[in-house]
Amino acid sequence: MLIYGNYLHIGRRISNTVTYVNPHFKSIFKDLKVGQSLNARLLLDSKVFIPLSHHFSNNPQIEGFNLVANGIHTRAAIALKKPINLSKYSSNHPYPDYVEDFELKGVGNNSHALQSLMYPIPLVAMTNRGFQDASNAVDDLHWTEYLASKGVRVVPHIAHIRLNEIYYNGRKYSLDQARESKIISTKFEPVVIFRGFGVRDRIQDLTTFKNKTELVDRAIKSVSKEFKLKKKMSYRKYSIWFAKTLGKQIKLMNNIGFHHYTLHPHQVTLDCRILDFAGSSLSSVLPVHLSNPYYQKLIGSELLTDFSDEMVKIMFTAPKINLPFFKNREERFENLLQTVYEKSYASN
Repeated sequence: MLIYGNYLHIGRRISNTVTYVNPHFKSIFKDLKVGQSLNARLLLDSKVFIPLSHHFSNNPQIEGFNLVANGIHTRAAIALKKPINLSKYSSNHPYPDYVEDFELKGVGNNSHALQSLMYPIPLVAMTNRGFQDASNAVDDLHWTEYLASKGVRVVPHIAHIRLNEIYYNGRKYSLDQARESKIISTKFEPVVIFRGFGVRDRIQDLTTFKNKTELVDRAIKSVSKEFKLKKKMSYRKYSIWFAKTLGKQIKLMNNIGFHHYTLHPHQVTLDCRILDFAGSSLSSVLPVHLSNPYYQKLIGSELLTDFSDEMVKIMFTAPKINLPFFKNREERFENLLQTVYEKSYASN
């Protein structure tokens, strides 16, 4: 398994009830049944962990340690890595076909992220100790399925698992005890979201971590498997594909009047899938300055700038040569990607 941030945590078993199962994944995860408990480790123990190198096997062979968290993803962890072509199990699914990184979101705060000063932690990740509220999860699911039906590349929810108790600061609490102790708010109903990614790494991972080449290579591998490419994409071709695909996703959302509530580098994966839609809405209910599709198009362009800034660091590592061809090569490449983005947006 290839994970970044590198802490393998004990996963705690918690009383739970499955409340939603995606029909397109039922034949893959047969233990997921609505109304029943899932025998799995669902919450991080932030106090019991071991550091990792970048590489470790699919089965770490360390009893109990099975949730991988890092410094970017504040309340989520990788629970499983299993390459799947979804079309083999569901011929009519609306999602990108290749899935490999399976994540649990709402597993409790990742203490390494909270102690990190690399970037500001979103307020939502600090409230309710890194647990996920059921109403927020349902809203995210609603928009995920809606956008998938419109052709947007999304990260599907595989299941929602309601927590009947929580594990926090070294002990279990019933929900009533957690509310009385002000660990979670009064009306908060904790749920874990099980999601399936091609690659979980986001643009924000690329701008934060030093091992950028590994991240991009993994994304290229995922894209190649998804589209069944026989030859590995070059960094240049991958970057152009990303710019073109991002332009299409932004235009598809604008075409249906959809406004992403928090579209930023943490909401776009390196295989260009969009996620985290809770709190979003259709532009018809938004103020004029937000409902203008140009606003979201501009955000997409800024996301592409973040992406291309990192790609030039990977691609143009050789010393610059004082010849016309080599002058302003980084700037010309970034301009090319913006042009591809604009043309793709205009053509969809």
